Amino acid sequence: MAVQVLTNPSRSFDRNGPFTTVASVVSAAAQFPATNDPIYGAARTYYNANTQAVNTILKGWIGGGYLELVPKLGSMAKKLHTRQYANYGDLLKAAVFEHRSRPSITIENRLASEANNSGEIEQGLAGALLAVYNRVMGLGTYRRTSILNELRTFSGAYWVYYRRTRFGIGIASYIQNPNPAWVTTNIAIYHDLMEYFLSKYERDGTARKHFPKKTAGQGLIREEEQYEFGSFQYTDLRGQVVTVNIKLGDDYRNTLSTPNESVEVTQSARDKDMLMWASHSWTTLRLMQLVKWASGNNLDHYEAVAWALFAFWNRTMLQGVHPIHRFHEVMDIAKNFGVYYREFAYPDHAPGHDPNRPYSNWYSRFM
Repeated sequence: MAVQVLTNPSRSFDRNGPFTTVASVVSAAAQFPATNDPIYGAARTYYNANTQAVNTILKGWIGGGYLELVPKLGSMAKKLHTRQYANYGDLLKAAVFEHRSRPSITIENRLASEANNSGEIEQGLAGALLAVYNRVMGLGTYRRTSILNELRTFSGAYWVYYRRTRFGIGIASYIQNPNPAWVTTNIAIYHDLMEYFLSKYERDGTARKHFPKKTAGQGLIREEEQYEFGSFQYTDLRGQVVTVNIKLGDDYRNTLSTPNESVEVTQSARDKDMLMWASHSWTTLRLMQLVKWASGNNLDHYEAVAWALFAFWNRTMLQGVHPIHRFHEVMDIAKNFGVYYREFAYPDHAPGHDPNRPYSNWYSRFM
């Protein structure tokens, strides 16, 4: 894994400079101004009490105890896992809160396993796939026929997760009668359907990066700005009530593996020791937009897709190759579409596993 610290916006940190060891990074971070930054103050206190454990994380990120600015050529995994920070204070904060939040890994693993074995999520996700098929069947003859023909052979970015022999009939045929038990297969297909139907262009008119080839379904869904906003209050480490206004944007992360430590949404999550990795999820937003287009206001479908997506990233995605989104980074977006999420709190169980209430009353226990 590589780490970049940008001490100047126009150039990367000099690999041969004075701050190449973990100890030197920590020494440099100590000079970082902590004024108006309670998160950094808490990080320094925690680091002083847990130096060895946090240094282990720093060494893992840096690689051999030294900063590697440029991953080896041909190593896509290394490139995807490169971490980039604006200063050494941010680097130290990230390592500290990575360690502080690690007990939550056990919770997220359990919730993801429950989601992958939930009859309610199985039925909701299969219903969401069927809703896409029914929505397509309601289109005009020419477009409907073109889409169904293309979906017989179409495969998107998650194709590797459903290419196995148990699924070889093509998406168009499969979504007419999806197998509810195949949660991993179904959410991977739903993700690729999102790619198939998503607009080729961003809202500002620029072409979208890493976009599939032109399809007959292209443009039927797009990110709607009103779902990118949110607002909540929490009590920070100083005991002060802070209002965080959320606007999903590219400034949420520096790289795919690096949440931006200077933005409010990251600082609030760090304050509450929430697991973070790839930051708030645009992909979740796009899949929720597909549910909206195909299923309307069917809350079971929104819930099932959001939870299955979280479980997929947690239990199935090849994390050694690709960073993932954590529970908070998924549900903080999904809640804008009606999926219940209490900020910075894990539910006791995934839907369908609450021993006290059936799934139909899932929301009532929080009200």
